[in-house]
Amino acid sequence: MHDIDHDWMDEVRKNNSDVKIVPRILFDGWEVQASVQFLQNDAWMNRCASDLINLLTRTQFDGAVVELWASVMIQTGGEAVELLIEMLRAWGDAFHKKDLQLIVPVGPPLNPENRPTGMFTPGHFFALSEKVDYVQDFFGCSATYSLSYTQIMTYDYTSKDMLGVAPYDWVDHSIAAVLDRLPEVAGQLMVGLNYYGYEYSGRSIEAVNFDKYLEKLKKDGNKLEWDSKAKEHFVNTGSISIELKLALIFRSSKIYYPSLTSIEMRLNAARKHGVGAAIWDFGQGLNYFTQLL
Repeated sequence: MHDIDHDWMDEVRKNNSDVKIVPRILFDGWEVQASVQFLQNDAWMNRCASDLINLLTRTQFDGAVVELWASVMIQTGGEAVELLIEMLRAWGDAFHKKDLQLIVPVGPPLNPENRPTGMFTPGHFFALSEKVDYVQDFFGCSATYSLSYTQIMTYDYTSKDMLGVAPYDWVDHSIAAVLDRLPEVAGQLMVGLNYYGYEYSGRSIEAVNFDKYLEKLKKDGNKLEWDSKAKEHFVNTGSISIELKLALIFRSSKIYYPSLTSIEMRLNAARKHGVGAAIWDFGQGLNYFTQLL
């Protein structure tokens, strides 16, 4: 862990004592065998959890966002899911005993056709949200959950067509698919919202932050339009030319980028289902997006 700005953390907490500051913990570059061996070895998992908790406590963080679910599910085709759930439940218990939050992002539950991906199911959510023990508080005994929050990556929409970054119906159906008949644990779920955009040109897709978006929007002839199907705004930037050996190929280009309208619609969907919201790449958004939070 590097570049911890404790002065900034103190200033944030001074302005709002309820704010929790939780860093992302990434498990990148692991081979399949290493991931499975880690999940099968209680000593390794316990040592990792202990070291992580000590680090978070020492550096004055309030918990962590542990990114492990999606990579393990993809690597193992879901075969290691029981081991993964067992590990995260154990970690959640260890975190809660130290008054730390454990947040786990998971892959999208539905594909672009709104069919289950198997990446995250109601059964998985129930196992991670189940009440596992009781903690003493001022009012007596109250239940605690395996995880503080599970966050579904509803900004990770993949389609060969230019249908937006996270089409509204897909986001709404994804929330409903995870909750299924589990409304009592809706408070443990967060829907992912993107503050970045994508530029689609032919088969090419490129991430777009606010600088590039504003640059394209200000160009003559470019105008903001509404995609009624995706329920997102986009800028039709016309055509781009790709030079091949003996010819130029022209392809249409669009930039989908969040707007107050698209963000508010997704926040309203979260409210309707009783879930929270998690913003991905907050710094890539426009400053006035915070008006909705």
